[in-house]
Amino acid sequence: MKRMPLVAVVGMGCICAAGATIDPCMESLFSGHRNPQLPSRFAIPKGFTYPVFEVPDTFIRSGGPGSATQRTSLLAQCASEEALADAGLTTDDLATVKTGICMGTNVGGSLGNETLFADMQQNDATHIMPADRF
Repeated sequence: MKRMPLVAVVGMGCICAAGATIDPCMESLFSGHRNPQLPSRFAIPKGFTYPVFEVPDTFIRSGGPGSATQRTSLLAQCASEEALADAGLTTDDLATVKTGICMGTNVGGSLGNETLFADMQQNDATHIMPADRF
């Protein structure tokens, strides 16, 4: 059996509703602090009472309102920049070495959802038709 080379995890980054960086995120998780609220980035039907863990715009360090870059990509950029800084690296340091990134999300389809929500806002849609197939 061919032995694979060892891999080192040298930096971590995180952004979520619990914090803009990994330290406040972990502090929130370990303390059991929760702060779900109603969505603020899109119109919700009257009577909608399901809270979400929405990342505040103030946590995003680049792009800003009206940015052409999708919000999900900006969130990934924030976490990636923190991971590089945590590792003591710059993007120039990565040019000559094999580099990988492991990224996770609890809203895996959000790149598609952002477009859907924007369309819903423009067309004042109050519901989403069920999907016949995934």
